Amino acid sequence: MASGLGLNSSRQTTCLRLAYSAPELDNSTIEELRRLTLAATKALPFVKLRANDQPLWRPECYWNVRPTGKKQLDLELGQAYARKAIAAIEVDRNTALIGFII
Repeated sequence: MASGLGLNSSRQTTCLRLAYSAPELDNSTIEELRRLTLAATKALPFVKLRANDQPLWRPECYWNVRPTGKKQLDLELGQAYARKAIAAIEVDRNTALIGFII
């Protein structure tokens, strides 16, 4: 009786097939994950990252700049930072960056 069970179960398992196939790679998902890492935003000189920063963490502060006290120098620095912020917005596709800075 025991040998009959073993024979029956082995015949059934040989007919099993894998019915799962991985989903096709979706580039929009990859792009969304890349955008969420904010690589260009995190590289900006005025953005302060959290201690032990991780790819999906938001920065601690989006405007970490101390005024020099010299109006012209501060104005030039602000203009340079604005150009870098616009470039980061385009790369990361993160239009919310301006709101975070302000």
